[in-house]
Amino acid sequence: MKRLIILSVTMALLLVAQLLWAGGDRGCTSTGLLSDNAAIVTSGGYALCSVLVITDGTNAATAIVYDNAVGAGGTVLFKGVVPGSASFGGGDAGSPISITNGIYFTISGTGANAIVYYR
Repeated sequence: MKRLIILSVTMALLLVAQLLWAGGDRGCTSTGLLSDNAAIVTSGGYALCSVLVITDGTNAATAIVYDNAVGAGGTVLFKGVVPGSASFGGGDAGSPISITNGIYFTISGTGANAIVYYR
């Protein structure tokens, strides 16, 4: 019985250590489909993962992500211009980009949409 308890505790500790070592759940959150300018997060401590820009199939779309809590200004973290005929485009940071002040998103173009991924 004593060995079973020691084995159970050891297995639990190994599982916790593995999750901590691997960073736990390090996935990114989606904003869902955005069609207008928006403050996504209003504080630092987040990271930008990627941006998908979607056109209406005819008109170009421009999306810009700023390291700013309340408006279009500050450091530009992403700027993507996608031709209308391309239908979609964007960028993946490869490694998430740290956010100091917040994430503010702008989009322009007839029928333009985007999805921002962050953590």
